[in-house]
Amino acid sequence: MKKVIITTLVQSLIFVLIYTVLGYFYNEIDVSIIEYFKNELNKNLVVLGLMFILFFIGNYINRNKEITWETIFKKQKRE
Repeated sequence: MKKVIITTLVQSLIFVLIYTVLGYFYNEIDVSIIEYFKNELNKNLVVLGLMFILFFIGNYINRNKEITWETIFKKQKRE
């Protein structure tokens, strides 16, 4: 369970970081990136919470096995 929580937290933080950096460069804002992080903190915390929940559900369901393209194609061939 501890491994699932740590993996989920790392995935969520990376997702929010990428989301914020892409938002900063896509919107071409005239403030520094640190000020942009501060201004978008509440929105980023909400996105972090939602992504944590989604990633946790996915990681908890698949905690004993790793999903790869090979396993996906094997499951499709069996059906």
